[in-house]
Amino acid sequence: MIKKIFLSIIPVLFFSCLKEDILTVKSEFTFTETNLLDGKKLSFNNTSQNGDTFKWTFQNGLPATSDKFNPGDVIFKTAGLHTIKLEVKNRDGSSDIIEKQVDVSLVANVNFTTEILVNEFAPAIIKITNLTTNVSSQQWIFEGGNPATFSGSTPPNVTYTTPGIKTLKLITNAGEKNIDIEIKPALSVDFNYIIKEIDNNMNAPVKLFFNNTSLSALTYNWEITGPANFNFTSINPNVILPLAGNYQVKLTASNVKETFSKTLNVNVLAYTNLATQNNIELGIAAAQNTIGVSYSTINKKVYKSSEINSTNGSEIDVLFYGINATFGFCAFVSPNNTNGFGLTSIPNATNTIFNNKQEENSISIPSITSTDFDALVNENNIQNITIPANNNLFNSNTIPRIIPFKTQDGRKGLIKLKSIIPDGNNSRIVIDLKVQKH
Repeated sequence: MIKKIFLSIIPVLFFSCLKEDILTVKSEFTFTETNLLDGKKLSFNNTSQNGDTFKWTFQNGLPATSDKFNPGDVIFKTAGLHTIKLEVKNRDGSSDIIEKQVDVSLVANVNFTTEILVNEFAPAIIKITNLTTNVSSQQWIFEGGNPATFSGSTPPNVTYTTPGIKTLKLITNAGEKNIDIEIKPALSVDFNYIIKEIDNNMNAPVKLFFNNTSLSALTYNWEITGPANFNFTSINPNVILPLAGNYQVKLTASNVKETFSKTLNVNVLAYTNLATQNNIELGIAAAQNTIGVSYSTINKKVYKSSEINSTNGSEIDVLFYGINATFGFCAFVSPNNTNGFGLTSIPNATNTIFNNKQEENSISIPSITSTDFDALVNENNIQNITIPANNNLFNSNTIPRIIPFKTQDGRKGLIKLKSIIPDGNNSRIVIDLKVQKH
């Protein structure tokens, strides 16, 4: 009897233990929201209990579903209320579902970028990249462009054929944006040239300084053809035309889009390599800033001391020193030796060798006379002479006086002192000058 009672108690206890081990699922989650320009991003934290499988559903979300414990970030790009559902199950057959909603309000973004294709010279083509989102209308205005207007989200390339500041405008229901672009002028080719005063006789050799006035070019090619040929690619070259004859100077300019050329003719006269400069007046020391004692053979100009600067100082090659109106002590002085004579210093001064007294020094040909000077029509009789320096002072007893000289750049010349003019502090000499041009 006792045995039967014991057997009946065991099943009851076993059933009670099984019933206590069944786990009940609880579905729960939280999320954080991050606003985007084109929607909203949700990041999830699954706080469910006793679950083994998880089924997420995101209405209008990206992704739309997930079976992970934490699904990661989900993007919503559609405005309005969206349902998020999580269904949790376990192996004991327990399940639970929870739903939550998220309100998505899209943020309008009005934006675009521009890119100038090839380069900014007219005609210029502008590419537009539209970055605008979450607007219902888009109207484009391209004043002065082709096309001038456009409606829609994908504008075409815009072409501008005139220079200036161009405004590209986007108008939307949520606002507008403008971008200004500078269009540079179309390519044009033009140039001229200048010559120093020493070359104004146009006898060979002649040095040309080109003035390039072309617009909107990126590369330049200069072709000079004639008795001598040259080629340059710089913007403003200079060149010495060494021989007599007619030269064609052609400038070709390009900016990738276009290429244009211009040609000028330059006629160079017979070769002399000699410049003649007459009736130059140079004052005594007291007249440095009234008449001037400094002279440039390159510019054919007398400079008063107040006119000399770091630019023209290097072009001054003749300097006269006269002690006073008696002309008892005179000399032609190198521009870099002003201090020794109490003259105003010259910035960037060069060195010129003078032979003030031929009678004291021999040169490679017999002493040059006034008659020799007057007969000189080219460089032939001076190019091979040797000019020793003689800085000794002279007076007015021997007039006319011939003073050979050599500039720092190697040009040889002759000064003819032909008269003196006593006039107190404005006393001066009058000279003629012949010098090699190059």
